[in-house]
Amino acid sequence: MLQILNKFFRNYLLLCLAISMFGCKRFQLTGLWLPPSINVEKRFAQSQEWNNQHSPIVIEMNADDYRFYVGSDVHIEKTTDNLTKLLDISRNNSQNAFLMLLGDLITVRGAFDIFAPALDFNSDTQQFDIQVFTTIGNHDLLYDQWNDYARYFGTATYSFVVKTPNEEDFFIVLDSGSGTLGKSQMQWLKSQLKERGKYRHCTVMTHTNIFRSDSWATSAGSFPLEETYEMLDLFSQNNVDLVITGHDHYYELATFGNVSYLIIDTMRDTEPNPQYLSVEVSDLMAFSANKF
Repeated sequence: MLQILNKFFRNYLLLCLAISMFGCKRFQLTGLWLPPSINVEKRFAQSQEWNNQHSPIVIEMNADDYRFYVGSDVHIEKTTDNLTKLLDISRNNSQNAFLMLLGDLITVRGAFDIFAPALDFNSDTQQFDIQVFTTIGNHDLLYDQWNDYARYFGTATYSFVVKTPNEEDFFIVLDSGSGTLGKSQMQWLKSQLKERGKYRHCTVMTHTNIFRSDSWATSAGSFPLEETYEMLDLFSQNNVDLVITGHDHYYELATFGNVSYLIIDTMRDTEPNPQYLSVEVSDLMAFSANKF
């Protein structure tokens, strides 16, 4: 039995070595086996340091009714076709406040250098330089790419306000790339929700969804049960209107404790039916899933 195990581990190590020497970006499987060295607590601390060095984000709209767009699981490798389409849609609508991209922005090592420049405003095809927000997903952490994300975007945990002539709406963005908020981020979330009463609407956005589990993503596939229960209670008790997530490449709408929970499908270029979300904000919030 010991000989069989030794043979297995020897062949396993030889396979890892062969793959690492092969040099193909798409099959860097060692990045899948090794957890990111910068965990959620360190990422949260770095995000807050960045937030503290920058002014609070306030987007001003000239009407109380407006919209915003959300995409998720872009999974950039080499091409940015669907991302460019969504940027054009978002930046050619004068009623749009922002575009949010909910993680799994890339799939292969080094692809942030393709993804980030694609977000630049293009005056040839886009009328309005609408702001693009991001957070991080589990795929973005493979191969220790948090540093690449932080170099371009600075923060994965933050909040911002959309201010209209008569109202203000509150948006909270969470880092769930590791499948957990961690202790510090959970405390921060609680402190943010204490401000909920000032606003007309409150929306929470993150990568990992609340109710479904993705076994392929191992520990990042779903939140720990204790965190799930705590978040559900927090969102219900603080009158959160909408929680938007991605991760599972699947569209689903659920309601729990008077809170709407949306999972949106992938918009990767290889997907036959890529999807994005459009949310119309007024005294009520209405949303629709759209195909490219």
